[in-house]
Amino acid sequence: MEENLNIVQERFSVADWDSIISHHFDDWVEIIDLPILIADGILFLCGSSGFFISNLHSDSGLLSKNKKLKQMLELETCWAREVTGNNAIAACMESLKPEVVHNEDHNQTILHKFSTYAFPLLIGTDKQLIAIMGLVTNSSNTTDIQSSLKSTATSFQYRLLLHIETLKNNKLTSVYLEIAKENQKRDILFQVAKKLHSKIDVDSVLKEMLDNVKEVYPSSQIDLFLSQDNRSSTIPVKPLVFNNTLEDICTRAFLEGQLLMESRNENTEDSLNLHSIAAPLSGNQGVYGVLKFTSLKRFDETDIKFISMLADTAGTAFENARLYEQSNFLIHELG
Repeated sequence: MEENLNIVQERFSVADWDSIISHHFDDWVEIIDLPILIADGILFLCGSSGFFISNLHSDSGLLSKNKKLKQMLELETCWAREVTGNNAIAACMESLKPEVVHNEDHNQTILHKFSTYAFPLLIGTDKQLIAIMGLVTNSSNTTDIQSSLKSTATSFQYRLLLHIETLKNNKLTSVYLEIAKENQKRDILFQVAKKLHSKIDVDSVLKEMLDNVKEVYPSSQIDLFLSQDNRSSTIPVKPLVFNNTLEDICTRAFLEGQLLMESRNENTEDSLNLHSIAAPLSGNQGVYGVLKFTSLKRFDETDIKFISMLADTAGTAFENARLYEQSNFLIHELG
């Protein structure tokens, strides 16, 4: 067990551990079979600083008979010595060992008819204290209670370890997927750049660009807006409208010549938020249009970088194709 616990290497803060544990034991407590000696008391968890996190199990009879004790636990007391005086949890915080304090040895009058037990949850080779399992009971069977508390705490600690390992694996998986996603975008951008600059007509450039962005963002709505003097006969293109320039993200992106983002609520029953990016198709001689992405998913930094580079590449290729068409037209006119 000790060897297994040593594989947890992350250094979480006190607040992190309190959050992880409080979220974890809600599932754990539903399936645990508490020993009778512990079930007759009030079992709870405290963070490493002594602050009460939550009850794992409470004997309703014990609490109903002592309203002050019930109030003490409901107020989520801090069990540190400087706050609550002498008790097993405070002693455990200092010694990092199982502790028990009986009756009048407590400073709090509320606890004079009870015994408090505490077992530390330690993780890592340096024995980092992440939580304390505490027990308040009026049973005097100290040896059996300590044994039961140890087995219960060890069981919880083992389940907590599995939970932490799952978090680590999920985090690693997320990182790997993000790297794979970024590599895919880089590869696509490289291939798109080669293909776009090999095209010599405007429609082919636009079609190649749209086909590739739809491959990367299949769940996003993608719209292509072109200015009035840049039309396409084969590609679905929307005209830029310059009436409400302050409200329309595409018009603003066109006029400002830079990528813009916005999020807005559609005021539907589901209160869906739509996230949009408008990227201008720019060349050396000006801006020719805007590529707009709309999605329910928020765009991250890698998306913004990819879309910006793609739009710049497409804008340059569009300009080259347009200049090629214009030069051919002039040659034809002169001929």
